[in-house]
Amino acid sequence: MYCTLDDLKKAIDEGWLAELAGDKAGDTLAGPKAKLNLESAISAACQEIDGYLAGRYQVPFAAPYPLRLRNLSARIAVYVLHRRKHNSEWDKDYERCQRSLERLASGADSLTPKAEALPSPESATVITVISPERIFSPAVMEGY
Repeated sequence: MYCTLDDLKKAIDEGWLAELAGDKAGDTLAGPKAKLNLESAISAACQEIDGYLAGRYQVPFAAPYPLRLRNLSARIAVYVLHRRKHNSEWDKDYERCQRSLERLASGADSLTPKAEALPSPESATVITVISPERIFSPAVMEGY
């Protein structure tokens, strides 16, 4: 998973996060239902990221994850938690995350300067040329 509970806490207030992750008032982040909902939201965010970036990068990414990837994952996970209970202001943030993932997938943007993209299909294509035999081979031209 590309982000952790600490990354989610950086994206949103811990009390609000507990309310979103829990199923009833007073639930804490340590509760079993909240933990399950948090893991589910983070997993959904990671799957969405992989879906966008699979054509350009080798997914799933190996740890340590780029900061930008952790940030996008946390923000999308918070959006997933919000969607469990509310239609919210996180819709716009989610749309920004989608646009960012689209730019990453198209190559218009990069996760980090060191992130290696998969080779483009053009560079991986093998071209085989079939042509007739040479008319003026070295053997034919030998006497001239």
